[in-house]
Amino acid sequence: MSVSAVAPLVHEACRQLSLNQKGLAELLGVTPRTLQRNTFNAGLSGHVHYAALVRALHPHNPELAEQIATTGGYSLAALGIHPPRPAAPSAPPPVQPTRAHVDSVLNAAADALGMVPKDAKPIVAAIFARVQELHVDVGALLPMLAQLRSDAKPLSRP
Repeated sequence: MSVSAVAPLVHEACRQLSLNQKGLAELLGVTPRTLQRNTFNAGLSGHVHYAALVRALHPHNPELAEQIATTGGYSLAALGIHPPRPAAPSAPPPVQPTRAHVDSVLNAAADALGMVPKDAKPIVAAIFARVQELHVDVGALLPMLAQLRSDAKPLSRP
């Protein structure tokens, strides 16, 4: 690392952070005199100083922060800066039920019960009423129902 490599980067970082010599000294946790003595490396004399400057700069200019870190021989991770985790994909919004959805559910229930849809309607309505009453997530309930064997004893009521 040479003064010609890091000094302009530190100068630009100070400009972007609106820091004068005193402000940079405070950020680095040193006195202005110590900062002047470390002119060879623009006041950055070690890991702690690079970390302080890069952490302060990263939210404003991540590219310059990384350039300062690598010029000093560090990675952003080594200085305690980790890339943000990608946001978890959000679930699609629930679909508003239509008559076609109702018919599809009733037909599936009727087929499974060996009944006509008209006769299955009160059973399906009772099931959905109970699920709603229990505040149970249907998506979480389905795998549990699939595991039940037809000869298994019924679960207790909550």
